Amino acid sequence: MELLDNINNTTLKELTDSELSALMLQIRERLIQNVANTGGHLASNLGVVELTVALHRVLELDEDKLIWDTGHQSYVHKMLTERGALLPTLRKEGGLAGFPKRSESKYDHYDTGHTGSSISAALGMAHARDISNEDYKVAVVIGDGALSEGVALEGLNNCGELSSQLLIVFNDNGMSISKNVGGFAKRLTKMRTSSRYKLTKSRFKKAFLSVPLVGKPLMKFFDRSKDALRSLFLPKTMFEEFGVTYLGPVDGHNVEDMSQIFRKALELNTPVLVHVRTVKGRGYESAEYNPEKYHSVRAYSSSKSTTCISFTQAFGDAICHIANSNKGVAGITAAMCTGTGLDKFSKLYNERFFDVGISEQHAVTFAAGLALTGMRPVVAIYSSFLQRSVDQIISDVCLQRLPVVLCLDHAGFVGEDGETHHGLFDISYLTMAPYMRVYAPAFPHELLPMLEECIKSDSPCAIRYPKDITLTEDDSLLNDSLKPISNTEPFIREARLGNGERKICVVALGVMLQEAYKAAKRLCGQGFTVDVIEVGVISPSSTNILSSLNTRGYELLVTVEEGIIKGGFGEGLRSIITACPVITVGVENPFIPQMSVTRQRELAGIDAEGIYGKIKGRLGF
Repeated sequence: MELLDNINNTTLKELTDSELSALMLQIRERLIQNVANTGGHLASNLGVVELTVALHRVLELDEDKLIWDTGHQSYVHKMLTERGALLPTLRKEGGLAGFPKRSESKYDHYDTGHTGSSISAALGMAHARDISNEDYKVAVVIGDGALSEGVALEGLNNCGELSSQLLIVFNDNGMSISKNVGGFAKRLTKMRTSSRYKLTKSRFKKAFLSVPLVGKPLMKFFDRSKDALRSLFLPKTMFEEFGVTYLGPVDGHNVEDMSQIFRKALELNTPVLVHVRTVKGRGYESAEYNPEKYHSVRAYSSSKSTTCISFTQAFGDAICHIANSNKGVAGITAAMCTGTGLDKFSKLYNERFFDVGISEQHAVTFAAGLALTGMRPVVAIYSSFLQRSVDQIISDVCLQRLPVVLCLDHAGFVGEDGETHHGLFDISYLTMAPYMRVYAPAFPHELLPMLEECIKSDSPCAIRYPKDITLTEDDSLLNDSLKPISNTEPFIREARLGNGERKICVVALGVMLQEAYKAAKRLCGQGFTVDVIEVGVISPSSTNILSSLNTRGYELLVTVEEGIIKGGFGEGLRSIITACPVITVGVENPFIPQMSVTRQRELAGIDAEGIYGKIKGRLGF
């Protein structure tokens, strides 16, 4: 039986060097094998195998607290805390989450999923410990570019003020999802490659070795005291300016070196940052060579996909097409160049492409600055991550009515990434912002005309679209059957199904059109005529067009959206429609865990069966 099958926090500390090497080989083999089947974050977890083992050897996890920033690199932690046998269930319904979850294990001390929050949370735990006179240790692992995130820097700033014992392990692999960018990344590069330190060390080594008898012993002493030597001859690091003791850099693939420096750091009654250098994708040649590609991988499937071009691809093609003739178009992303589809744009129009690192708030305000000069900035960010920029959207963009275009990928349910990544709040927080126009395409081909309209607009605009979509033959027929409801609004279309005496109307936003269409087909078999309306413009509501629905003699009007009901589109339409009852179909519980998007929609009651069931319950047939 392999070591990994019986490992725990106690037995891990007792392993010999050869057993440790065998264990880490087993961990990497299990990661590669299982993530190929389940999908998930591969390269980042391969890079922290030794780091995780070292932390588990020095911490007493029954008492001590360990927080993983973002949390996508916590698979090894799960394997070492009695969950190794469950790895085949990773990101599956009822299985292991792809991020730490307190409800999953007593060894997960904080639910993470977004970048940068770990230091603030860990500092809160550490200071609460001090107030209550307890003596457990608190450690946090932060990396993948997260230290450029504003919240992380705010946490660092407060560390020096409170001076609580806290071990901050900075996992420095030079990568976010894409390669790290910006002044912060350059400063770290200087710290780990300082020629001044190397020159000083070389001169001292020669001087000590020239001293008879005591030279070699003195050199060995200073080799064991590299941090003291560095501190003696180099200026303070930026972390020490925050009031945080800095140790490192240390080899992130040497368990013994890391264990020693972690123990040293935990003995200090102050916040300490240990700078650990790792290689993303370590131990898997393909992932080491292309860590961005292997940052997050899809589950292997032997069946042919029926998915058409994705919304992400359609967006990438659309912005390149427009930028070819409009020299003012700029593309902005927050460390998600490939994930948002801007990789092609970044190559064709590099002088107009800006990756600002994991800094969503800065991305929006930076775009506002570009817009003030006459440019047409397009900010591509996942819906869930854009939540961090609500203040900037309102105060920096909408207040000045600037033509910034926000493109929200991963809107709606996102499947296996789970509740931290769902994009279910954007309809509410975007439609409340003055002057903001919000679009929701039902088909990828609608992205180009919508983006063209947004870039021509003098007001802020946003387009929300899902992670991916599989279109069937019925969906293609539906697209062909839809006709604009008015010559003035091409993005509001309708189709009539059935010829029954009872008439109802189903109004669907974006990709909910497909579910509404399926429900309508079932209703036709129950003697109904159903008008299915695609609303591609969520805000501002086309009041004149939609209010005309009052004159059609409907028995019931139903709105369907993949977003939270409170503050959503349906609530607004209810105030317009007065001639018949209105029911809203949307998401009441936005925190549905990992499972397929199909299952998430089913549980939320926004799939075809849920829509049909709500209508049937209301009309009693």
